[in-house]
Amino acid sequence: MSNNENNPGYHIDFSREKYDSRYDRLLNILYYSKEIPSDLYQHMNMSSTNFRKAISILKQRGYIKRISRDGAIGYILTNSGKLLTSHPHYIKYKSCLEDDNRQYDIKHRTRKRQFAYLYALLDRMGIPYESDEKPDISETIDQSNHQVYFYTALDFKRMLGVRSTVFKGSRVLGFFGGRGKIIPVYRTNHDMKTFSKQEGLLPYFLTQVYSIPVSGAILICNDEKSVIDITKQIIANYRNDDKKGINTAKYSEFYVFDSGDNFYSRFEDLYNDHSDLMHRLIEQGDIETTDRDDEGRYRLRIGTGFYHDAPVWFCPGNINAVTLRLFIHNAETNAKMNYIICQDRDLGILKETAERPSLRVGSIREQ
Repeated sequence: MSNNENNPGYHIDFSREKYDSRYDRLLNILYYSKEIPSDLYQHMNMSSTNFRKAISILKQRGYIKRISRDGAIGYILTNSGKLLTSHPHYIKYKSCLEDDNRQYDIKHRTRKRQFAYLYALLDRMGIPYESDEKPDISETIDQSNHQVYFYTALDFKRMLGVRSTVFKGSRVLGFFGGRGKIIPVYRTNHDMKTFSKQEGLLPYFLTQVYSIPVSGAILICNDEKSVIDITKQIIANYRNDDKKGINTAKYSEFYVFDSGDNFYSRFEDLYNDHSDLMHRLIEQGDIETTDRDDEGRYRLRIGTGFYHDAPVWFCPGNINAVTLRLFIHNAETNAKMNYIICQDRDLGILKETAERPSLRVGSIREQ
């Protein structure tokens, strides 16, 4: 987290050249999210002092006001702030006011604040989310376009019309669209709530609408500690019960990311092809990839294969929490030593969440 703009907390930050001033930066996020929390600076390369100064000036100009309900302090637009959209510099935000429903209960405020945290991250990562910076939502699956854009659940609802009732009750904030994929995006700070049955409809529905497989989703949280805590809860809910514990809905791929600098490489790995590296690792490790042993007996294969009959899972990309849960359960129920080999960036998280007497975690670099 950043305390000083001259000593930034984040090394990857594409927002440095995006805005003319701190005020424009905060207003941009506010117009799109509808509320900015008082600790938003911790997710930006902005000091608390400069954040408070910018907030103070925006309040003095009458553009924003403080809101403090249910123990959550934040800032929302005033009527004068909304009237700014008549100025040529701010007219691009006029469409943002169309869905301003002015609901200030904690449930709706929490969702707005999650959007603010998400937009601060997308700014740092250079992922467009503004209406005037992204193509029509129907064009986002173009394989030839290398850029990925963020579309809100509301963007999809507007496009789908009466079919958008499937989103009712869903906690999805939106979707990454581009490079031939649509990836649902969720966000929490530290704790994750149980997904309801309704959430499980989304991947099936989106697959039908876009005629491309929508099998994976990402959950973004504040830090690695939150990643570890949430992943442990997912692992504990082995049966993926949607009535108790933390589940992964009906996604066959579910990734838990923190919003630090490593988000950038994890995001890229959603689209990278690691098949060549995987092939080399299998060859170098002399991994047997069949489902039967030397004597022809069937054996359960959840990971990549077997090394002398010991289950091995190579993870050259992101850690799929669904596979991780199954692999750990298998390790706990058989007598063989099991191995997970991952990238250096994920080593600490996996050692905290996966290592057991019957399971060891190692780095691909060591192979």
